[in-house]
Amino acid sequence: MVKTFVCIFFLAVLDSKDYTNMNTSFLTSTSDLNTSIVYESEYKSIITRDSLTFRMYNYCNGPQHFYKNLQIHVFQQGKYDIFINSTEHLYVSLYKDYFYPLDIDLNSLFRLDERCEINQIKFTRNFHSNETYDLIISTVYSNLTFSFSLILTGPSHINLNQTSVYTILLFFHVIFNS
Repeated sequence: MVKTFVCIFFLAVLDSKDYTNMNTSFLTSTSDLNTSIVYESEYKSIITRDSLTFRMYNYCNGPQHFYKNLQIHVFQQGKYDIFINSTEHLYVSLYKDYFYPLDIDLNSLFRLDERCEINQIKFTRNFHSNETYDLIISTVYSNLTFSFSLILTGPSHINLNQTSVYTILLFFHVIFNS
């Protein structure tokens, strides 16, 4: 794995692990008047002790949570359904542009409340074709490993990329980009 430290810039390194499986397909739906195509991407993974970590409450000495960062790109604006099934209670959040693990509120669009103790979630989100989204999948409890599957469906082809992010952002970078 490549470890890169960048000042001011954000760097995402694609990470390809053997335990990751992603399939993309499309489904057709016909009615009397027209035919519509629904694209589906499926992703399966395991969160291990080697996975990235963040602190849910932004405390320097708070408990660490293992997570997977999935970058989402779509080719057409529209509503997309996201369904996640996990072996542990989920903590899920969605970010516009990028996820910054040292400030989990920065760029946040959606967050499943950490008090929810569920193993499955389905939600719908309007994605824009010219934007990048980071989907963070973790657990409510710290230091747990788990497996999960994700199905994303929508009106266009969907790119899902697992990323490993190593960043050092200077204070003035956060100020200028706020």
